[in-house]
Amino acid sequence: AAAALMKGGTTATEAKATTTTTAAKVTEWPNTSLAVDGVFGPWTTRAYQRLLVPASVGGYTGPIDGDFGKASTLAEQRWLRAKGYYWGAMDGVRGPVTRKALQSFLKAKGYYKGPIDGDLGKASIKALQNYLNSQRKYY
Repeated sequence: AAAALMKGGTTATEAKATTTTTAAKVTEWPNTSLAVDGVFGPWTTRAYQRLLVPASVGGYTGPIDGDFGKASTLAEQRWLRAKGYYWGAMDGVRGPVTRKALQSFLKAKGYYKGPIDGDLGKASIKALQNYLNSQRKYY
């Protein structure tokens, strides 16, 4: 289930956000809040990639494409290590140590109330979405 969420499909909310009824440009995070639906779909992934771009955060240099692959995970690991939550290998693998580090960070910030179990289920992803929305003003 966690793997499906991490590579996830598109929710109805996210699909609706990609469609416009006018010629206006589609606005994404940080200009628009993410839907807090617990799905790690393309909009959430792109927002997380944007958050990880600054060198002071994770130094992500890959495309903002909604595919949370090895480069995104390496940036996530650098960011979580800099914050004092990740002590595993810098390998770009989003394994249980990386996932637990993210949960620990989100719990310390008050966004996640569940167990630190490495399962990025709906509660963990909702916590991440709320955290990302709280960071919009900085981007």
